[in-house]
Amino acid sequence: MKRILFYSEGWGLGGIETFIMNTIRELPREQFQCDVFCTHDWSDAHDEELTSLGVHRYCVFSGHKPNQLKRLLSSSQEFRKLLRKKRYDVVHICTMNGMGFLYSQIARQEHVPTRVVHSHSSAFGEGHQMVKRVFHNLGKCLWKKSATVLIACSEDAGKYLFDNTDFILLPNGIDTRKYRFSLRQRESLRNKLSIPSNALLFGAVGRIADVKQPFFQVDLLCSLRAAGIPAYLLLVGDGPLSGKVSNYAKEKKVADFLRLPGATSDPSSDYSALDVFTMPSLFEGLPMVLIEAASSGLPCLISKNVPEIPFPLEQVHRVEGSNADFWTHEIREVERKTKLENRAEAFREVQNAGYAVSTMAQTLVDIYQH
Repeated sequence: MKRILFYSEGWGLGGIETFIMNTIRELPREQFQCDVFCTHDWSDAHDEELTSLGVHRYCVFSGHKPNQLKRLLSSSQEFRKLLRKKRYDVVHICTMNGMGFLYSQIARQEHVPTRVVHSHSSAFGEGHQMVKRVFHNLGKCLWKKSATVLIACSEDAGKYLFDNTDFILLPNGIDTRKYRFSLRQRESLRNKLSIPSNALLFGAVGRIADVKQPFFQVDLLCSLRAAGIPAYLLLVGDGPLSGKVSNYAKEKKVADFLRLPGATSDPSSDYSALDVFTMPSLFEGLPMVLIEAASSGLPCLISKNVPEIPFPLEQVHRVEGSNADFWTHEIREVERKTKLENRAEAFREVQNAGYAVSTMAQTLVDIYQH
């Protein structure tokens, strides 16, 4: 049996966590024993399931997030201690910048034979851009060669982290059937959120942070309401801007039409409730939520900053314009063309396009075994 340690700097309800959970669920348990290591966490929603799967999650800073230097120093020390204490055959480092290579370097020094570095983003996160750029380039320069396998969720994510070095393109796989459209779930959640049956409900699932442009989503709500459309906005997730977004909606006098239910470990009913999925992000890797939304038959509007997905999907539409009026027009168009009765079978298209979790898991099994 091979022992695998997954690394993620943060742990909560984000895309990397979803990828790791999907992978652990799918790997043959008679062949692999998995653990998870994170620097800090902001949710324990997956812990009960991890325990049931025999997975131990190690966290350096539980419930809080110190400054970047303290995180880096403490996390790297604890990571090394764990590798010495429990001998792993594989480390799978899920990262959004070049500092992920530090952990593959530590794994090399501790004689871990298979060291996977997996790029999950195509740009830096919000805030401290100069500092992040320095650390990103430093990590690539010093420790890039320590990895034995390079993986990226999209072409853009691969070029961002690996430059011109060859890498394996591995689209994020999901359980497409889990997100199949359900009329029962749709009606139940819309009733719970007090959304009228004739309303146009648009929105997104993910962290409420600058990179996701939540204030622009509120601007879209204003634009739709001004055009006489009975629109409502649903933003599922937590984040540093939740309170500010709520206040912004009050300033714009659309607070009654905004729903902020918080984060969830299972957004399947949210996708069914929505009419249009909007992603005006400043950057992304290959967003898991986009594939999940498409599996629910949701028409998805993405900004030009979201990379091309490896396998095109009929439900995903790129919006080249950046102003609210342009997006408003696109929202109305895709909503008008989408029939509820056709949404239930969309998961098959997504599955057949190559986004099935079983396809992804088999690729990883081959990597881990060899």
